[in-house]
Amino acid sequence: MRICEIIPKVKHLLTLEEPPQVLVFHCGGNDIGQKVSCVLGHDILKVIDCLRVLLPKSKFVWSQILPRLKYRNEIVHRSLNRTRVRLNSLVATYIIKHGGAYIRYPEISEDNPDLFLDGVHLSDIGNNLFLYRLQQGLFDIIKFSHTICPQNGVVGPWLRESVSL
Repeated sequence: MRICEIIPKVKHLLTLEEPPQVLVFHCGGNDIGQKVSCVLGHDILKVIDCLRVLLPKSKFVWSQILPRLKYRNEIVHRSLNRTRVRLNSLVATYIIKHGGAYIRYPEISEDNPDLFLDGVHLSDIGNNLFLYRLQQGLFDIIKFSHTICPQNGVVGPWLRESVSL
């Protein structure tokens, strides 16, 4: 999902459902390379502020923008990857400052191209790792009030073995 699609989607869903207790943001990857990074960061924070007004009782969780092997309209990959890292840091810091949480995916990296189907989308194993970490992160956030998951960012030995294809 692109950043500009979030508010209309949430407003539509609020006509059908009660406000959520937890709202997970997993978006922005498709916006990288389409806008200047400072504009994109500002746009994301504006969306979050708007949603904080719409959903005052919801806890917000930033789900890290995942690395990719290539971005849309890519010229310099390293530059776009630095943008991804900066955006994750900016948004995670902002959300945590406002009572939210941040989920990281240390198992998913460019160092393991087998986790990617086409350089952008995750392969089956990449998707399984993503969903596992998302589920584990939400459990830790809800049950233990963690703000950053995993807390130490280290890949567990059982995951390290499964990622080494």
